[in-house]
Order: sequence, then structure tokens, then C-alpha cells
Amino acid sequence: MIIVEDGLPTPRISLPYRKAERAEAVRGALRLATNDEPTVLVLRGAYGLVARIDSYLREYGVSPFMIEVVDPLILESLHDRAGMYLEELHYQLVRGRPYESPTRLDPSKRTSRKALFRRLLSAIAIPVNGPILLDPESCERARYCSLCVESCPTSALVGKPPRLRVEACIECSFCFKSCPLGLLSLPGHPPDRLISLVKAARPVQVIIAERSEAGLLHGYSPEVPTIVELVPCLDMISERLLLSIIKEGVIPIVVTRQHSPNILRLERVGLLSVALEPPETPPSIKQRALQDPSAWPSQGIIELVEGRCTFCGVCSEVCPTGAIIFENRGVETVLTVYEERCVGCTLCERYCPQGALRVKTVVESKTHRRLEIKQPHARCIKCGRPLNAPIAFYSEISRRTGIKIEELLLCGECRITRLYEEVLGKS
Repeated sequence: MIIVEDGLPTPRISLPYRKAERAEAVRGALRLATNDEPTVLVLRGAYGLVARIDSYLREYGVSPFMIEVVDPLILESLHDRAGMYLEELHYQLVRGRPYESPTRLDPSKRTSRKALFRRLLSAIAIPVNGPILLDPESCERARYCSLCVESCPTSALVGKPPRLRVEACIECSFCFKSCPLGLLSLPGHPPDRLISLVKAARPVQVIIAERSEAGLLHGYSPEVPTIVELVPCLDMISERLLLSIIKEGVIPIVVTRQHSPNILRLERVGLLSVALEPPETPPSIKQRALQDPSAWPSQGIIELVEGRCTFCGVCSEVCPTGAIIFENRGVETVLTVYEERCVGCTLCERYCPQGALRVKTVVESKTHRRLEIKQPHARCIKCGRPLNAPIAFYSEISRRTGIKIEELLLCGECRITRLYEEVLGKS
């Protein structure tokens, strides 16, 4: 549902200033939200009301992300794209299924006796901005990946696919950022939500602010088309999200008075701009030396340490995105690295038994390659037939097991022949 004070949004939006009508619009949005109806509220001065709206919804045990607020000044900056932007915003809000957000019981929550009898335990339930797994099947296919579980400081995620222990969740969003496949979502904020809004209304500038600091945007009248995205926590802003926005030709602006180490780090490497208040003009991509944003890799750069790789294939097995592929082509093994698929999860570096891989994050390198390494297969020392792996692989097996490499470098037939010769020699 999209609630506007006075009719549908048009290129020229004229809304009344009467407090009674504004209050009625807010009450209508709150009624819809408490009935599990995702709502977009278009209201003059709306950003100054976000904290009060969120507090009210939490008091009633409703996810605060059931309502998205938009100031008419933002819609006026979008001109003829205002209606399309609102429809896309509402679609993303419904798609995010915020009413399915996890909840936990809070005995200290204030509630009426009537509500307690009508809603029972749900009357003292409060929403938790905890992770929602979007695709359990894809998660299970990445069977070696447990980055979300490992990143959780309170062990709130357990198992594979991960299950949320709501009572332990502190809403830090570390798990959301650590998933290499982007399979985790937060209530009301699907991973590709902001990208869809940018594509629907571009060219635009993008302003990101935390919901608790939405008041910083009160009265802001942008001179260029602008999208405002309110997020539950600034720490949920990931490099993957920022890179996707940059590829659309936009440098995101974060409006905040906090000094988050993560935000300052991302600003230092040029993935966003930080401001204490909304700027009059957006930052230029050229100022950030990003002449061709589409040439940026997804998130990681893979490097091979020369002479260490034994072509065992472990890295290909553990990679959740298919960035490393091994192919056995009969007389040679080919290792192909597709850096455009790499998300910098470092699982390959962690599992490589030889320490032959190094993964750099995208902020350390601004170019990507398709790396292909060929290694001819070892040959049988007796008949010369090609074996199933490179010489480095057999050398490593010999080192680990103590078996002489001459015994390993034999094809199946020659190994049987040698066995017969040893048996006949002994007899």
C-alpha cells in the first residue's frame, strides 16, 4: 500500500500542511503495518518521524521495516520517475517479506491485558533484525562454506544450512556481509533491493543513512534526482553492494555522525563518500579514479604462489561461486581462475594444503584477469603413457607418505607387471 497525503505522486507534488491530515496519514500507515501490510508513507518531514514510527511498531511487536517513508522533496527531484520509483519501492518491500522477520519473547515489553488475552505469547514478542536464509538449497550445495556461522560473535547461527538462535542474535549483520553467495537477507532489505531501485530511477545520486539517524535528512531538498535508502545498521553495507552501485555509475553517499571503522575503511578506498549532512552535488566517479566501473571485479583477486600448486583440486572443490575450475584434458590438467566470479571469501586460501593461493580484496587491486594455468601430466617411467595428474601432485604424495616417487610414476599396467616381477623374483 502506498499512502500519500494528497493524491498520487505527480511531477508537481502539492501536499497540505494541516497537522490533522498528516496525523491521519501516519495512523493509516501504522494500522496497515500492524495488519502485516507493507506500506510506503509519503509525507512532508517523514524522515523526522522514522524513530517514533519504529518505536511504536516495536511496542506492538511489528517489524519496523513494515513502513518505508519518503519525503515529497525526494520525489520532486525524481520528476517523471517518481511514480515508477514508488511502485518499485513498494514491490521490493513486499518482496522482502519483512513480516516474516524472526521474533523473540521479551517479558519486559509493555502490553495491555486485552492484547495478552487476544494474542497470547505473541503479545510480548519483539521483531529481531536477524538473518533470513533465502535459498537453503544453494547454501547446501556450497557444502564447505560456513563463513556466516564463523562470523557470528555470539554463535547465534548453527548448522548447515544455518539456523538462527534468536535469543543469541545481537543484530550485528556480520553474517549478512560474510555470505559469499548473498543468500542471507535482513527483514525488508533483500540483497539486491537498492540495486533494483537505482536501475528503476537512474541516473540518480544515492544517499544511505541509518534509520536511527534519518532525522539528518529532514528538510533536505536535493538539486539532482536522488534516492534515499534507510538501512537498519550501517555495518550491513558490504563491498559487494557498493560495487554493484558503482557499476551503475553512482558513488553512494553515507550521511552519518558515527565513526564506524567499516564505513571509514570503505571511504578510504573510494567505495563511498561520507558526509555529516546531505551534499548539494554528488561526488564524481572520476574523482575516485574509476574510469571504467564495469572493469572492477566482483570482490576478490586470486594469486598463485609459483611452484607450490600440486593441482590437487581442493580449491575448486571448496569455491562456492565457481571462480576456480579444474579440467582434466587427458594429457594435461588446466586450472582456470575466473576472477569476475570471485567474491573474496578466501575459502580457497584457507583450504589449500600447500598455501599456494593468496586472495586480495577488491580494494587492493582494480583490475581482473582470467587466469589459465596448464600443467602437463606426468608420464609412466616405464612405458611413457600419460598419468592422471601433474608431476607436482605425485611429488607431494611421495613427500607425505614416504613412498618412493618411482613407484608412483607407473601406469596401471606397468604397476601390475612390476608386481608380477617382484612375486616371481621372490619365488
